[in-house]
Parts: sequence; structure tokens; C-alpha cells
Amino acid sequence: IQNVDALGIYRSKPDPGALFDSEGGHTRYDAHAGPVLGLDASPFHRHLFLSTGADASLRLYSLLQSKPLLVLEPAVCCLHSAAWSHTRPTVFAAAAANGSVYLYDLLVSTSSAVAEIKQSQQTGPAGAILAVAFNPRMRSFLACGDANGFVHVWNLSWGLANVRPGEKDELSRIARALSDGEGGAGGEQSGAEESRSEEGG
Repeated sequence: IQNVDALGIYRSKPDPGALFDSEGGHTRYDAHAGPVLGLDASPFHRHLFLSTGADASLRLYSLLQSKPLLVLEPAVCCLHSAAWSHTRPTVFAAAAANGSVYLYDLLVSTSSAVAEIKQSQQTGPAGAILAVAFNPRMRSFLACGDANGFVHVWNLSWGLANVRPGEKDELSRIARALSDGEGGAGGEQSGAEESRSEEGG
């Protein structure tokens, strides 16, 4: 009987295709009906990520399965960007071509946005929102950039900006329930108001 170890296998220089999957660990997920325009990974759950696309859908995926846990359609237009809150594990946002940002809180609902933020008309007709980001240090600030070259900064409500006790564990529970085909949440909706608008450049 001959002992075979990793070093012996390496020295024998075998065909890599015989040792590793030809896909190289690549995993395919159910596709959007068109280009994917935005991606963001959850900072609180290692398996969860968001995607947005030209098909007007915002999707929540788990790395562990190909089908999305959630498919959300807040507006009949392209969704250009998605972002996960840095302080609220269950809160994320999507930027839309209609000039709005849609905020979701999975503790409140797994099917509907809890707030829709519209641009101020002070800068002229609303342009498509192309990027959205939560401030990692000032937890109540949400910024977005539009097609007209402006950056908008909103001051989120206390409920959307401040973490709730046990929320990270709740995110894991919700993800498990969605993976099992269950889900549902209830609670009060929260809003946001625009604090200022700045010209980009």
C-alpha cells in the first residue's frame, strides 16, 4: 500500500482538469431579463447579495442557491444601482431611472418598499438615479447621483438609520425563511427627507 499525500500529487503534475471542476468554482444564478446594472453584497450576512437590472427588478440572492430569494419590482423602469445599509442589516436601497430611490426594510416587509425618495425640483426636471450609497460613518445620510450631474443627499428617518436589537439575527432568520419559501414581516413604515442637493463635477 502506497501513501499518497498532497505533495506527492503535486509532484506528479497531473492534469488540472482531472482534479478541479472545469467551471473553476463558478456558480450561475437565475438571470435578469436584460443587463445587470448594479450589485452589492450584504455587510452583515456572508451569503446575501443584491442585484438590479434593466428589467426593472431588484433581486436578493443567496450564494447557496441559484434562484433569487426575492424579486422586487418597485417601478416600471431600469434599476441602475443597489446599496445595503452599513448600520441596518435588513435595510437596502435601489436607484431607479424614474428619478426615485426605493428603500426596503425586511423587518417591515419582504414585498414592498417602506419609502420612496424623490428628487427636489430645485435642480430642474428629475434625472435618472444612476448610483446610490449609504454613508458608513454618518448613518442617517443617503447619497445618490443622477443623470443630470447632480449629487443628492438625504437625511434618513431615525427608524431607517438606527439598528434594532437582534436585527442581524433577524436577517439570518428572514433569509432562512425565504430560502424555505416562507417569509413575511410587519411593522410601521419609515421615511426620509432630502437634506441638500449638490451639483456633481
